[in-house]
Amino acid sequence: MANHLLSLAFLLLTAAWGAAAFRTGNTTAIYIGNTKSCIPSDLDTSYKLCIPSWVAFTKNGTLFGQAALKHAAVSPGTAVSGFKRLMGLGMHNAVVKREMELAPYNLFRSQYGTPGIQIQTEGGDSRDFHTEEVVGILVSKLTQMAEAHLGREIENALLTAPVHFTRNQKHSLMAHAR
Repeated sequence: MANHLLSLAFLLLTAAWGAAAFRTGNTTAIYIGNTKSCIPSDLDTSYKLCIPSWVAFTKNGTLFGQAALKHAAVSPGTAVSGFKRLMGLGMHNAVVKREMELAPYNLFRSQYGTPGIQIQTEGGDSRDFHTEEVVGILVSKLTQMAEAHLGREIENALLTAPVHFTRNQKHSLMAHAR
């Protein structure tokens, strides 16, 4: 059902913007999900290039997708997932409170009153991120994947947001994906 809704949204936006925006090679769609994130293979509306929505921070750099998921098994405090659902929510929100109990990483109140993510590096230090920063890191990686797959530079991205997202969450996603 979700893929059909995403496909419908992609079709509607393609019709609204005009398919020419996608044919010029400078625009792609990006779906950031809580469990997986995807890009379409081309003008086909189904999402075929998907990776798990995991990001891991190691001493050698940042891992994404399956590599980050595998790294989480070895070093759980260095990898994050499910971060998208935290965007734009206050620390008092039930979703945030539940995540605080379950996540292997620490959540803290950022200067904006929203959840921040604190991960432990492999060297024992800690690093703080806003949830939106982690989404931005993932969007950058998906854009690189799209460019490599399509063989052209991506200048614009159409990000999808779940219907249940609040106005704050949608604005947060748009502001930090730029």
